[in-house]
Amino acid sequence: MPALSGIQKLGIGILAGSLVLGGWTAKTSIDQDRLSDCIARYTETAAVATVARAELAKQDRSLDESDRQATQALYEAMAAFFVALSNQQKPGGEAEARRTFATLVQTQTAAAQTWRSNSSARKQNQLTRDQNPIPDPPSKLCA
Repeated sequence: MPALSGIQKLGIGILAGSLVLGGWTAKTSIDQDRLSDCIARYTETAAVATVARAELAKQDRSLDESDRQATQALYEAMAAFFVALSNQQKPGGEAEARRTFATLVQTQTAAAQTWRSNSSARKQNQLTRDQNPIPDPPSKLCA
């Protein structure tokens, strides 16, 4: 085989370099495409989880308000009963005490039902949160 001239060696070197650079560029392009796809998936997953969690937070605030109203109604019924007890010696006071006690029992039953129902809804909300976790950040997810 004849010896290669300097120009032929230079040409072979350029050809080999372009093949290596071309392969690296193609790999970099594939890596960029993979990273772009991963970030797009992360963005979509994070958006879905955020919307779901925002709705659950809204429901939690509603449940908290419902609990507060049930508790307030119970306190008011208790206060009315205690006032009626203190007025028991007055004419018609005993009947008023019995009436307010019946109201207190009804209010307590209604409050307990509200609290049970809200507790069950909170558990369901937590299960939904667990099913829609916030995804790992792209630095971990797309590594």
